[in-house]
Amino acid sequence: MNATVRAKPRLFSHFWDAPFRPLFLAAFLCAFFSILIWPIGEKLGLPTPGIHPPVLWHMHELLFGFTAAAIGGYVLTALPNWTDQQPVAGILLKLLVLLWGVARGVNVLPQTLPTGLVVLINLSYFLLLSYIVARQISVSKAFRKLSFVLVVLALGMADVAYLTAANMGYPWVSHDIGHHVFIGLCMLLIVVGAKLIAAFTKNWLNINQIETSDVGLSSKLNLLVLALLMIGFWLFSFVDSGLAYAVLLCTSCLIIWSMCAWQAKALFRSPLIAALHVSFWWIPAGFCLLILSQTAPSSYRAADALHAITIGAMSGLIMAISGRAAALRNNGVLHARKSFYVAIPLVWTAALVRLLVPAFPQHTELVVVLSATIWCSAWFIFIIGFLPALYGPAPRPVLSGAKHAASNSTPAK
Repeated sequence: MNATVRAKPRLFSHFWDAPFRPLFLAAFLCAFFSILIWPIGEKLGLPTPGIHPPVLWHMHELLFGFTAAAIGGYVLTALPNWTDQQPVAGILLKLLVLLWGVARGVNVLPQTLPTGLVVLINLSYFLLLSYIVARQISVSKAFRKLSFVLVVLALGMADVAYLTAANMGYPWVSHDIGHHVFIGLCMLLIVVGAKLIAAFTKNWLNINQIETSDVGLSSKLNLLVLALLMIGFWLFSFVDSGLAYAVLLCTSCLIIWSMCAWQAKALFRSPLIAALHVSFWWIPAGFCLLILSQTAPSSYRAADALHAITIGAMSGLIMAISGRAAALRNNGVLHARKSFYVAIPLVWTAALVRLLVPAFPQHTELVVVLSATIWCSAWFIFIIGFLPALYGPAPRPVLSGAKHAASNSTPAK
């Protein structure tokens, strides 16, 4: 008897169909292993990373590895909505992830390759990512999104300068470049984060038929925010970093003042929405500490203060946004997975513990390792919870539930 036997689909047969899967996973693994290697690995006797001193490697991998992969995952996931093109998939996506992964390996191993080759390997990810985005934007004429191409290219150029200075024996130059990249990423967080939070919040309020004032920044407030950000970056580069932090603090507080009208109390009914808001609040908290480090450097160092933003805000927002891709879906409504309830508070706890370093000067190493351990635990739990999102047909849309128009119905109680 002849019978047609259907091949059983492989578990991860759709893995390369959606860019958020490999790129978000790459970002999570980088977050986990970069801290596991240093500073935790140093206490366990592991070899030090290839970039010296190790703190430069630590800063480099979090800025140009972890954050760059997360940016790539977000931009390529949003790209089909901007351009009406198919998502990047298959060989091109595999090549992009391969270039990112090879760069991580080159940076962690002893530096035996020529500096030019190391720089080229690291730059290749940014060049390919910018080419992919620019090509789809050009084809669809969605030129308003070209700013993301400029962001990716700017990160790539900064990476070139960072690695060149580090390999030529000018660590202080790499340190300054890293701080400029940090301020640039803060600006990106403030602008893009505010828009994303507003969009997701508005949709959730409409789903739950909760009446509120307009969600989002008004055109005038948006222009003011952009102007203040430009002034802040100029002050940081040419005048005084303390003044720059003060301007950026005012900018983020302006946005939070606007957010207070978005039914903030009701939003805590949704862990996915609440996580976005709380992570954003870490931005002004971090700027407050950075201002303190400028006015009282003997009591609080900038190196300690910036962790409020890098861990609490940047990592928190990355986890909060990518957690939406792994959320359970019920009739188009997103529900956080159990791992999300554990992982994101742990990330914020890691930030709080790291900020306590100046309070325990005799136990600095212990506090740093404790914070790093909590961080790694958070990302390990989050990765485990994210695994179901890596197989099967990709949801559409990826980062949000079904779109709901505003309703005139009675608000849900």
